[in-house]
Amino acid sequence: MFKSKLFLNIFAVMIVAIVTLITGVDYAKAQFVCKRCKINKTTKRFDCIDSSKSGAVLCSIGNDGSSCTVETGCSLQGFQEIVQQATMSTRYAIKFNPQLIRDIAVKQPRFAATLVNLHKQGTFSDSSIISWIGEEFNYEDLEYLLRQVISPESNNPPTGYFTSERAYKSEDDVPIVDHSIAVIKASYKEIKIIITAVDSSGKENYILELTAGINSISKQNGAEIFGLVVNNWELK
Repeated sequence: MFKSKLFLNIFAVMIVAIVTLITGVDYAKAQFVCKRCKINKTTKRFDCIDSSKSGAVLCSIGNDGSSCTVETGCSLQGFQEIVQQATMSTRYAIKFNPQLIRDIAVKQPRFAATLVNLHKQGTFSDSSIISWIGEEFNYEDLEYLLRQVISPESNNPPTGYFTSERAYKSEDDVPIVDHSIAVIKASYKEIKIIITAVDSSGKENYILELTAGINSISKQNGAEIFGLVVNNWELK
């Protein structure tokens, strides 16, 4: 029994050391607090909150609370979380051609909006989830976001989607669309990015598949960064 406890203590110290070395973050001090996206019951917009169950290490609010991004999943189950973090050392850097975003927006504007979010973030991890308030989202809403990237100094009044006062009875009534991102390595020089829409109201159930070439590999804060260029896309 004593030997088992001693082994677990040594194992925990080793894993925390590995994670700190890889990510530059001291998870021992962070106490393994997971984050998740949740609709604020007053504003009916997203907040990042602490999660006592599963969630993510990173959480950020975008578009004045209309979207929320979590990445690098964690789970408060003993050493499982820090072991997960030790394997989460790969990130992907990507920029999108505005025309490609517009082409996707003709068929599915909310998917295109997620690409704008990824473009603005600069890098993302496998297992990222971008959540949107699930009200109707159209091409004009996408153009508003795209203009923020293309011509940030120009006059760009927000569209109704981003300014509407939401009158739902509670936060549970607000529809949500989650865009889950998975990365599949197709070869040593090409990957596939699979973005799956999960809609709480059942109106948007799509899959966007992007094929991207790897044009660079670098290191940043202990993480391996793959620079990507999108070659093709398909909406399913």
